[in-house]
Amino acid sequence: QGLRREIVRRNGIPEDVPWEIVKICTKKDAQGEPSSATAIVKMEEAVANRFLGKGGRKDALYIGATRVRVGHQQRDCTLRNLPASQRTCGRCECKGHGSMEYMKCDAARVIRQERAGGPQGPGGQDFPRRTMRVGCMNVMRSPGALAIAVEEFQKAGVLAVLIQEPPAGTPVRCGDYDVVRDLSTSRPRAALLIAQGIPYKVDTAAEDHATVEVRPPGWGRWIKLTSLYLGRDKALEQVLGRVKGGPWSLVGGDLNAQSCSWCSRASSRQHQNQYDRESWRRGAEIDRWADSENLRCVNVNVGRDTFHNSRWGSAIDGIFLGEGLAECCANGADVMDLAVPSDHEALGLSLAPPGDERENGQDGGTAKGRRNPKRTNWEKFIGHIDKCNSGAEIRDAEELERRAGHLQKRLKDAVRLSTRRKTAGRPGSKNWWNEDLEKLRRTYQRERGKARKNPGVPALAEAEVEARRALLRGIKQCKREASRKAIEAMDEGAVKRWAKPRALQEWFDAEQAMDYFVGPATGDGDRGEGVANHHEDEANHRPTFELEMATFRRLVAATPKGRAPGDDECAYEHVRYAVENSSNFRGEIWEVMKASVQLGVFPRAFKPVRLVLIPKPSKGGDQGNGRAENPWKRWRPISLLRVLGKVLEKNVEAAVAKRVGAQWTRLVTSFLQGRVVTLGSGLSPRLFVLDSCGMVDEIKRAHQEDENNPDAP
Repeated sequence: QGLRREIVRRNGIPEDVPWEIVKICTKKDAQGEPSSATAIVKMEEAVANRFLGKGGRKDALYIGATRVRVGHQQRDCTLRNLPASQRTCGRCECKGHGSMEYMKCDAARVIRQERAGGPQGPGGQDFPRRTMRVGCMNVMRSPGALAIAVEEFQKAGVLAVLIQEPPAGTPVRCGDYDVVRDLSTSRPRAALLIAQGIPYKVDTAAEDHATVEVRPPGWGRWIKLTSLYLGRDKALEQVLGRVKGGPWSLVGGDLNAQSCSWCSRASSRQHQNQYDRESWRRGAEIDRWADSENLRCVNVNVGRDTFHNSRWGSAIDGIFLGEGLAECCANGADVMDLAVPSDHEALGLSLAPPGDERENGQDGGTAKGRRNPKRTNWEKFIGHIDKCNSGAEIRDAEELERRAGHLQKRLKDAVRLSTRRKTAGRPGSKNWWNEDLEKLRRTYQRERGKARKNPGVPALAEAEVEARRALLRGIKQCKREASRKAIEAMDEGAVKRWAKPRALQEWFDAEQAMDYFVGPATGDGDRGEGVANHHEDEANHRPTFELEMATFRRLVAATPKGRAPGDDECAYEHVRYAVENSSNFRGEIWEVMKASVQLGVFPRAFKPVRLVLIPKPSKGGDQGNGRAENPWKRWRPISLLRVLGKVLEKNVEAAVAKRVGAQWTRLVTSFLQGRVVTLGSGLSPRLFVLDSCGMVDEIKRAHQEDENNPDAP
């Protein structure tokens, strides 16, 4: 009867369907304990076809570790408790290919996808094509909570869900998700839900953790997901010792611990009990494990508890990301508003592929921190930049394009490998901190130490609370005073800029913005790599400019500091340090700059820009004429060129100014803003625009002064 109930529950067989179990054979291990069972099930052919592939006989009936026989058809389901060399797959009929569970078999996965109606699943759920949404939740052994959670996550477009404490007898498919769990135990503590149609590989399926590698659409790499449950009945090292991290790893689940990394501690005396101290001790041990595996907690649910069915709220759920995924995370893991009957709140996480800065609809882009030169490891930077070998003199445009591309790639890789990103939302320097706050902090630490040593003394606990309140009041007052002084020190223009609302950059599409402000990218204007930017007949009549090494080094040394970088994330400081300390890079960049000036070619590797839109406050939505205003007219575009392109522009300016004369230096520009050099896809900087408006205005002003001055000669 127990096996019959299991078959009915896992496969959804109606009560009016006639079927019976003919025979059950139980195998025992060396100790005499039952290890596996084989059952022969008898049912009508039409009913069997309904559950075994809906007429096509593509799939097997899920009964756990059983073998199903229907009429003269015998089909194998999952075989457990067998060595990998003897394990046979019922779909591909191979042995030892590692399919310990039925869901591991690639052939069976393809069959399930075909039955489900394609990659989108039976419900046609439209999962994001590029954004990877991950959820994490404890369903507390409730089948109803799991069913509701699956429906809610499907509506939210979640690609993978980390489940803790799934109900006993969870099937291998729930809605549009495949379930990955340990099939060798009846009550696993961790499982994963993977959207159907997403390629995945099962790495580990244990009782307390399950690890799966998925390949989301548009990513081009495998992402490791681990669902984790850390119970208090087991030591942490027994579970954490088997969970490995990595740059593209995501680990999350019910931690049954608390730490400042993923929650905040309330200022009350209820945390003085032994249970809570053990929770914080476990949290510190988890933090040490995360540091050893190079994982970082990305929770931002401070202020909202993820476990609310206790005497006091606590945030005991957490998600950790590797270094690579942390850069793809927009705002960290946040609490999702899902109508799921569970004591645990659901955590949600949105990840975008590396380098993808635009999303569909209102999803927004990836808020990645800037690679500030102040965070650069200069020794590591020079070690990478020295690999750039200086070649011979460049004589044609094809060689210039090739070496300029190599130079740009070498600089970008050196910055990426030596400069850490600034975490979005991390506070900067505390300019409001003073000596009085330092005294209050020391007083609070002293009172806290006394209270920890004597937990049974109420007076010491009250003194700790008073010291903490005094410190918090002092911090609040100092922040308010610092803000007041900063506002009073502003001039009128700074106050207007400070009071102006920030631009909301989530709604516009980057490609549409580039098409409007720059122009559509046509196949005729885009040249292939290594194609010259000039004709041979024009090359014989072009002017010859000379660029000396001393002039080049002086121009690089005079570059400004703290400017916003382009899409390469390289700053002037990186180029300046490389030119001063690396002879290989200095020789190669000088050859590229000299050849660009002499040949009149602006390399394609330096042309890409990062478009930034600034709102125009004077543009309103209604013009009063009944016609809809073009929304792009409300924005002012600013293009940020790559740093090597900026350096080349300065060298071109210096060369032109030297040729036309010193009196034209202030009136000569080597490019028009937003045109020709920076954004012109089919143009080259052979034609320099001389802005003579300033000179004409000065001449008119001088004549006017002469007419008004009778003493003028």
